Amino acid sequence: MRRARAWLSIGVFFSSSAFTQEVTPRYPSATRPELAIENAGNKTVRLTTRSNPNLVIDFFEADSLGGPWLYASTTPYVPGSRKFFRAAVNLNWVRVNQYFMVSTALMAVRVADSAITTEFTTRNGFQLKMVRPDWAYGISIFSVVDGPSTGDLVGDYQRLNDDLLADERTLFVSSASGGSCILGQTDILRLNRGTVTQEQMAQFNLELVSDEPNIVVARWTKAKSMSLEAFEGLLNSAGIAGGFTSIGCAD
Repeated sequence: MRRARAWLSIGVFFSSSAFTQEVTPRYPSATRPELAIENAGNKTVRLTTRSNPNLVIDFFEADSLGGPWLYASTTPYVPGSRKFFRAAVNLNWVRVNQYFMVSTALMAVRVADSAITTEFTTRNGFQLKMVRPDWAYGISIFSVVDGPSTGDLVGDYQRLNDDLLADERTLFVSSASGGSCILGQTDILRLNRGTVTQEQMAQFNLELVSDEPNIVVARWTKAKSMSLEAFEGLLNSAGIAGGFTSIGCAD
């Protein structure tokens, strides 16, 4: 039990990992976050943790240990003499930057043979199952149905991604997000016709998908060799205008 400042006479602060049963640690799981509390003045406290910044932390508050527990902001107002708080790791998401989160359970994967590779296990034991065939341009959505966990959710997610990139059955791997509407990147480029030649198509391992009046639609066949952003930089340096296609809810 950790007690708050003098004006907050009783405070209980504890933490947990949300949305899992903590029996056998399987992916996704996370170590309990340590909740810290500061007096921000004006009967307001500031809730923080020392967790990895790429974790998504949810805060909750209640007037008693019996609940009900409601979502709390990071600076909740405490008008009475007693308030209880907890922090939990949201196991559904990890952050890839300050503004964007991706699903821990969904991956966009192009497999060499989608007819036979509907389920597979990676070298470290992550088990994936195809849940949306041909989501976009031959890329399918796979769900991570099981896997090992170290308690470091961000590290485990990276290990999953590394496994998929190293797997000979995959041709392209990308993060995904969303529920009924899944968002993600593809290995498909839309290039301005006048800026790319046949020689450059071969040089940069680009396979023609379709011709449009002013656009060349092509697939990058070496999509596991470097990041999409780095490859776009190479194309731009060569004077080729265009970029990779991302799929959103309106597509």
